[in-house]
Amino acid sequence: MTQSPIPEKTSRSGIQSENDPNSQGISWGSILVLALVLTLAVAMTWAGSQNGAEVWGLPVLALAVCWMFLVQLVAFVPAWTNRTEKFFDLTGSLTYISTILAALLLSGHFDATAILITVTVVAWASRLGSFLFMRVRRAGSDGRFDDIKKNFLRFLNVWMIQGLWITLTLSAALAAVTAVDRPSVGGFTIVGLLVWATGFTLEITADVQKSRFRAEPANKNEFIHTGLWSWSRHPNYFGEIILWVGVAIIAFPTLHGWQYVTLVSPFFVTILLTKVSGIPILERNADSKWSNQEDYREYKAKTSVLVPLPPKWTNSSTPRMEQELKSNKLIQPIVVTLSAIVMGIGTLAGFGLIGTRVEDSAGGVFAADATLITPDTPAFTIWSLIYVGLAAYVVWQWKERANPRAIRIGWLASASMILNAMWLGVTQLGWVWPSVVVILALAIILGMLVGRLGEEDRRSLIESVVVDGSFGVYLGWVTVASVPNVAVALITTGVDPGAPWAEITAIMVLGLAAGLGVMFAARLGARRSVAAAMSWALAWIAIGRLSGPLHSTPVALSAIVAALVIIAVTAYFFLNAKKRSTTNVRTTGDSADALSDDGSHKRTAQSPTRAEN
Repeated sequence: MTQSPIPEKTSRSGIQSENDPNSQGISWGSILVLALVLTLAVAMTWAGSQNGAEVWGLPVLALAVCWMFLVQLVAFVPAWTNRTEKFFDLTGSLTYISTILAALLLSGHFDATAILITVTVVAWASRLGSFLFMRVRRAGSDGRFDDIKKNFLRFLNVWMIQGLWITLTLSAALAAVTAVDRPSVGGFTIVGLLVWATGFTLEITADVQKSRFRAEPANKNEFIHTGLWSWSRHPNYFGEIILWVGVAIIAFPTLHGWQYVTLVSPFFVTILLTKVSGIPILERNADSKWSNQEDYREYKAKTSVLVPLPPKWTNSSTPRMEQELKSNKLIQPIVVTLSAIVMGIGTLAGFGLIGTRVEDSAGGVFAADATLITPDTPAFTIWSLIYVGLAAYVVWQWKERANPRAIRIGWLASASMILNAMWLGVTQLGWVWPSVVVILALAIILGMLVGRLGEEDRRSLIESVVVDGSFGVYLGWVTVASVPNVAVALITTGVDPGAPWAEITAIMVLGLAAGLGVMFAARLGARRSVAAAMSWALAWIAIGRLSGPLHSTPVALSAIVAALVIIAVTAYFFLNAKKRSTTNVRTTGDSADALSDDGSHKRTAQSPTRAEN
């Protein structure tokens, strides 16, 4: 049976109970916490109020923060009097709703961006608040507060921390709603709304699935591993993080100066849920309850903690697990093929056959001479190699439907193709900053994909070239290409590429690229294809700076050094892996090995130690 891997003893406010005595005396620790909470709230209020609207001579955002804490104080009085926490989460949600509505009304900004942000916050808070309130009402109490509510100062701190939680989470939204400058709706608004809608849908779906699961008497004391919970152990938290990322993206164009500090909002939510009280506590509770069950251990081994991903194939898979993983051996290739077709259509647009060439889109900001760290034009011919490799991969994955490696990477490969098409689409529309979001997401997906390739042995030289080689080149190129993409976005916001400090910044960025290449060599198994693609891009950056209109000898030399560092480090790890693998071959006497992309000898399909699937 499925069951929730989390007896939910934490709410998304991040509060958790402590086990110290129920003393009514003054605790210096509690006083320190209270002082820290108020200090952080004041600092965020000051930063977010810059360039913000005022009323009665006071910043609207400052009044909003004062209101948040006032609501917590007022609600605390009956909560302490009755020693109850039943309306704690409901109070938090009402604070979100009343604060954002008050900020909208007091600022007097009723443009599309302000209204859209207000609607997203109200929709989320209304849904989640009612959900949590009904959950506590059904349960009768919230176990987190059993000890806390007996101590005045500790119980007060809980309510004050909720005020800080709301302040930090809502900071970007409030800064955007109250900002004086009101940009029109653009690419950020559309992309942000799509991201928010994705997160909101994920959170609702996950919560509904768990509620229905728990409503079944047969599932009592069982953990849920169906629906979204089969791809993530905490899909509701992932949805919440994503929706606040969406709000931050919508808010971004309205921010200036110190207001950019408010973009801490989604990072705060992420840290809160993944490192402080959400996932760590729930994982410990689940382990203490079900760690002696084989099906729970199997579920935990194959299921992503946060980001919804297809279940992993592990060497210790049980027959039931293997059957689950192979059940998609027809659906997955179809989805990958359709994704390749979508990518192909986008490619036609990027080449100018059914749209505008990439280098001519968005007013020419993607041209080879747009920034100091953009590769020269011939470098982009590598896309032909990548597309040929991906086409070969599509054919291969049909033939190898039951191959563990095909199953492992199929959905990520599909995502990479869709993101490729999305990047070409947003550049056609002239949306530069959204293109940054897409290409960074693409780089992350490809990094995850190549990482998974190292978890299972290759079966043939063809597989090594078509799969490992293609996606290695893809990752290497996109990693370097994402850097000038960010630079182009900065230029569109007014940054001068010819400024005196531009060369220093470019050199630092190339050092970062070299660092990424070293990390890939160390973490991904010294893949020559990744190093080759990155070195190719860096070499053409050097050529462009020596022969193009944006001439810079220091940048060119830095690009050459970065390429040489990546090549040298990759060769070092490659030769070490080859040496260790050769030693192992001599020791075991296994002669049916093929030299892989990362230098190790991987067993082929003829090896008797790994049977055909």
